[in-house]
Amino acid sequence: MSVFRKIPYAKPLAITLGVIAVYALTGFVGVPRLIEHTVPDYVAEHLERKATIGTVRFHPFIFKLDVRDFALSETDGTPIVGFRRLLVDFELSSLFRWAWTFSRIGIEGLDVNIDIRPDGKLNLALLAETILKDDAPASGSERGDESPPRLLLRDIVLSGAALTFSDHSDPTPASVTVKLINLELRDISTLPDKDGPHRFHAQIPGGAVLSWNGRNSLHPIASEGEIRVTGARPELPWRFLRDEVHLTEPKGTVDISARYRFSYARQTLELVVEDLRLTAKGIGLTRPGDPGPILSLHTIEASGGRFDLGARELTLPEIAVRGGSVAVAVDENGELNWQHLVRTKKAGTAAVADAKPEGQPWKVRLDSVRVDAVALDYADKSRAVPITVTTSGIQSVSQRDWRRRGAKRKRW
Repeated sequence: MSVFRKIPYAKPLAITLGVIAVYALTGFVGVPRLIEHTVPDYVAEHLERKATIGTVRFHPFIFKLDVRDFALSETDGTPIVGFRRLLVDFELSSLFRWAWTFSRIGIEGLDVNIDIRPDGKLNLALLAETILKDDAPASGSERGDESPPRLLLRDIVLSGAALTFSDHSDPTPASVTVKLINLELRDISTLPDKDGPHRFHAQIPGGAVLSWNGRNSLHPIASEGEIRVTGARPELPWRFLRDEVHLTEPKGTVDISARYRFSYARQTLELVVEDLRLTAKGIGLTRPGDPGPILSLHTIEASGGRFDLGARELTLPEIAVRGGSVAVAVDENGELNWQHLVRTKKAGTAAVADAKPEGQPWKVRLDSVRVDAVALDYADKSRAVPITVTTSGIQSVSQRDWRRRGAKRKRW
C-alpha cells in the first residue's frame, strides 16, 4: 500500500485503467455477444424470417468488426442471402471529417438467392416491403427532403460471390447461378460531387464472362463506364422463356459491349448507352419436331448503336448478316412455320396487348441491313401442287429509317 501511495495521481490512474478495462471487456466480449443474440431475435420479430450467425469479433480500439457464417432464410428454411465473412473497418478520423468513414468493407462468399415464387412474387421484393414497413416514419414526419447521411467508403471488396436466380412461376421451373462474382468499389461517398471507380467481374453459366468498369456517385446518384459480355449463350434466357416460345434449346454465342451514362435526380431517370456492339455466331433456332433449324446464321454483327431512354430512341447504324440459311414453310392449312414461335397468351391478357402506349413514342432507326450468302428454303404445301424453292445464297444491302409511333410503323 505504501508503494501505491507514492505513485502520482494514483486514484485518477486507477479510475482510468478501470474504465479502459471495462471498455475493453465490453468491446471484446459484450458487443459480439450482443450482435450474436440480437440479430436473430430482430429478424424473427420484425422481418418474420430466420437468421443465424457463426461467430462475431470486435476490436474496440481499432473499431474493426468481423462476422462469420451469416445466413438469412425464409421460415421454411429457403435461403435468401448469406456470406462466409464480413469485415468492417471503421476509421476514427470520422470524428474530424464529419462523415462516417470506413476504410474497408469486405464480403467473402456472398450467396444471394433471387426467387420468383409460384404466385409471381419476388422474394427480395417481399423482404423489402417488410423492411420498409418496419422502418416507416411516424405519422406527420417526412424523410423525402432530408439529405443522405454523410458517408465515405474508402474500399468495398466483394470476392467469391454467387447469385442464383430461380423462376417457379412458370409450369417449367428454371434456375441459373452466376458464380465467381468479384466487385471492387473505391471512394464511394454521399458527399456532394464525389465519385469513385469500380470494377466488376463475374462468370456466367456456359463459360460467359461479364466485366463492368466505371465510376459511381451516390450524391447525386450517377454512374458511367463500360460493360462487356463475352461468350454468352442464348440458351440461358431460353430456360426462363421456354414455356412462352415454341422452340427447342437455341444454339450460338453472343458478345456484347457498350459504354453507358446513368443518373437519377429529382425523380428523373436518365440512361444513355453508346457505342453498342453485338456479335453473334452460330445462331440456330429449331421448332420442336422439325427435322432442321428454321434459322441458322453464321455471323450477325451490329456496331455503333445508341440507346437514349430520355429521348426514347434506339439507333443502329448497321446490321450485317453473313452465311447461313432461313427456312420458310407453309403447311396444308396455310399456316406459316414462323407464325407460332411465340405461344398464344391466355384470353385474360388481351386487354394488356390492346392498351395504349403512354408518354412520348419510341423512335427506332436502322440505317443499313447487309445480307451476304444466306440461303433461303421455301416450301408451300397449301397448294394443290406443293412448291419447293431453294436458293444457294442471298446478297443484299438495304437502307431504312423506321419510326415507331404506338402500334404503327412508317418507312421511308
